Amino acid sequence: MHEGLDYVITRYAPAWPVSQLSVIDRSILRMSLFELIYTPGIPKKTAINEAVELAKIFGSESSARFINGVLGFPNVRH
Repeated sequence: MHEGLDYVITRYAPAWPVSQLSVIDRSILRMSLFELIYTPGIPKKTAINEAVELAKIFGSESSARFINGVLGFPNVRH
């Protein structure tokens, strides 16, 4: 399952190889992408906000901005 999610991460953050992302950032992105792609009942804005808040608490100084950038693409649900 995570291979498909990693493909999406690579598509929207090509300069950042998934294997080089921190475990925290990678996990938050995978979880949030799963929500966005496979649970359409969750509003996109809510899923992104939850991911950004988790990144602020558990990630590095730049994690929240990076995660918001990856998840904020208009067609990331597809």
